[in-house]
Amino acid sequence: IGKERKRMPSRGAKSVGRRSSRTSVRDKQRVLLDRLIDDAERYAAMLQPDLAQQSWEKAIKIAPQSPELMDMYAQFLLDVDQFDKAFDLLSKSITISPKGNHAKYFMMAQLLKGKQAVEAYNRGLQILLDHKNTAERMGASTDVICEEMSLGLSALAELYMTDLCDEDNAEEECEKHLQEALAIQPTNIEVLQTLASLRISQQNPEEALNYLNQSYALWKPLPYEERPSLEFCHSTAKLFLELEQPRTAARIWEKLVEIDRNIAELFYHLGLAYQYISSSTAVEALETAKELLEEVECEDDELKKLVDEMIQKVSQENIEQELDPESDIEEGDEGFDEEGDDGKGEMDM
Repeated sequence: IGKERKRMPSRGAKSVGRRSSRTSVRDKQRVLLDRLIDDAERYAAMLQPDLAQQSWEKAIKIAPQSPELMDMYAQFLLDVDQFDKAFDLLSKSITISPKGNHAKYFMMAQLLKGKQAVEAYNRGLQILLDHKNTAERMGASTDVICEEMSLGLSALAELYMTDLCDEDNAEEECEKHLQEALAIQPTNIEVLQTLASLRISQQNPEEALNYLNQSYALWKPLPYEERPSLEFCHSTAKLFLELEQPRTAARIWEKLVEIDRNIAELFYHLGLAYQYISSSTAVEALETAKELLEEVECEDDELKKLVDEMIQKVSQENIEQELDPESDIEEGDEGFDEEGDDGKGEMDM
């Protein structure tokens, strides 16, 4: 009996085998990629940026031509102030997928200045507008798109308050973009706060306070995890103080120092607000700021100087207050009512 001939697989079977193998490899890579992205985001949330970056780098090696991954990694790099690397990634992402998504252009705009930044924001806004029109034709929700458009227009307006403030039409452009943003999303807290800032620069404190109160009322009741960033809240408090609302400003800074008691600048500004309410409490906050600056050997000489000057100033006011029982400042006024300031604007700035 002769040997049984080995049956050779058909070409079709070979092709199926190769496709199956490639699919298996892609599936494994996808699983590994998802795990690395999860790890990177988890490490970032745990304030371990070095480990987060290692995970991002491994992910990029697996999918070096993925614009989506580049955009995600670029956002992380912006958060940790690695601007040059973020710029390179975003440039590559834009080259590979110029119409992919708006976020890459918004991030790129943060790395550019002047008219180049304006162009980047406008390209991102055009992508959002195209998506909005498509969603409306399909009867889909446009809420998220509108929020992103509103934020982009607000950021564009801020450019005309900073880099492009010397342009002949800066104020008009700023107002135009903010009103467009407000029309798209009337409850956007960033837009309302930027309008407040614009009204301050226009020397219209009454309308500025109105916009700022609207913004604050929208996020004040939210639980901690849903509130805006610490930086945003810090800016809110500074605007309230500028608008002669020290109690509201102090209340916000009190919450912020509960979240992070290691930021000297927060305690410094808390002291600034307290000086109009309780000079002894102001000194305590300023002394805490000074201690924090000394502990970390901070190189911010300007902040150190400001803290020392305010301690001296408020301490002197405290002595004068003790000598003057009819002083307008009420001692022990640390607990503020939830109604905020009375809005009379009698604070001497």
